Amino acid sequence: YLQDKNRFVESFASYGARSYDSSIDGRSSLKTILKVPFSLSKPELQGAANAELKMAGFGPFFGGAVCICLLLLVLISARNFKNRSFQIYAYITGFLLLTVFIMPDPWWARFVPQLWLFPILLIILLEYSSLKRNVLKFILYGSVVFNIIWALVSILLNILITAHVNYQIAQLKTLTSPISVEYCGYEDMRSNAVRFEEHDIPYVEKFVTGKHIYNVIHSSTRFETSEELPAVPKSFLMQLNDKLHGKNAE
Repeated sequence: YLQDKNRFVESFASYGARSYDSSIDGRSSLKTILKVPFSLSKPELQGAANAELKMAGFGPFFGGAVCICLLLLVLISARNFKNRSFQIYAYITGFLLLTVFIMPDPWWARFVPQLWLFPILLIILLEYSSLKRNVLKFILYGSVVFNIIWALVSILLNILITAHVNYQIAQLKTLTSPISVEYCGYEDMRSNAVRFEEHDIPYVEKFVTGKHIYNVIHSSTRFETSEELPAVPKSFLMQLNDKLHGKNAE
């Protein structure tokens, strides 16, 4: 859908979309991309740990927060247009948006992280405005808080993934024979090779067809061992990871 669209249309589609990463999922119209602001779907919950989301990469509540920001700006602009605080806000926000939309791909959150300041700056301005008790103001506060909580949960989940990666590395370091590594055809994942080399894990690149075949944690890379991967002592984080996934900690 984003092909041949200008950066403003792309950004509108991305910020208001359901959070997802795949580009091969049949979404060919704006109707299939956008969601009801502040809604949350099961796929978004399942992808909470994904640090590489392309669509709606700012979080599931960011699009709703932007909508509330625009409504609040309409409400306070007329009565605060000559207010010094509002003018300072307008200059800073204008420069902020310039740094965002000067980028060729502002729809991808990882390229324009500074856009997160847009609702934060408005929250600061609201504290100096005459708009004290307004339901939209409290919705904005809530959406920003929930989005920050969402980000913190995502960080925790990624820490647990790292613990799982480290556990697998510890298992591989106990092996005496080189492992056979098969990289995915569309994504080489050479970072795994760097990881093996950093930990002095010998490997050869070949198609794997044996009995003991595993996936590198959180990766499309597969590897084969001459024997079953042994159990090694688990850290507290790895035990917590097991409990969250319904596995028995050893």
